[in-house]
Amino acid sequence: MPWKEKEVSVSSLLLDPQNPRIPPSSEPLGQRELMEELVLHDKVLELAREIANDGWSPIELLVGLEVDKAVQVLEGNRRLTALKLLHNPENAPPNWEKRFRSVMSAPGAHSPPKKVKIVLAPTRESAAPLIMQKHTRSQVEPWDPLMQARFYRTLANSGMTPDDIAQQYGGKASEIANSLRLDEMYAVA
Repeated sequence: MPWKEKEVSVSSLLLDPQNPRIPPSSEPLGQRELMEELVLHDKVLELAREIANDGWSPIELLVGLEVDKAVQVLEGNRRLTALKLLHNPENAPPNWEKRFRSVMSAPGAHSPPKKVKIVLAPTRESAAPLIMQKHTRSQVEPWDPLMQARFYRTLANSGMTPDDIAQQYGGKASEIANSLRLDEMYAVA
């Protein structure tokens, strides 16, 4: 069976009760309880801040499965929870609603998408190798400081200032300026 890709409303997507991040429970957890578990234990607020500060990344697709005419997200439950709570902070666990509201009220906050691309797996089993690979292997090697400085240099060479780079791509202008100085020092050496 082929994998399909489609755009789906964030509000219609369901969290996966079989997500390994969710501890076993004697009773099945509902969607709000699943969100609460992720918020309390898996840094969803920090992720929501990143989405609000930097915007939604179109290269981070969610992986889902159609279950009883609904789409359950097998991969990307933290991201989905962050999106849901950015749209509806009133669904956050007790004492968290104000925190999620403040994320969207921060100056320059990006509006989270109402729809996201999702890749639909034909079966849960066919999605397992992809999910396992993403969570147990390091597929993307982080840049060392000099590589990051070179990346900032290409942006600066196109006419962007550290403030422009920080505003458009995230990060702090002072750290970007330090990276650009590192790149200059390396070039001189």
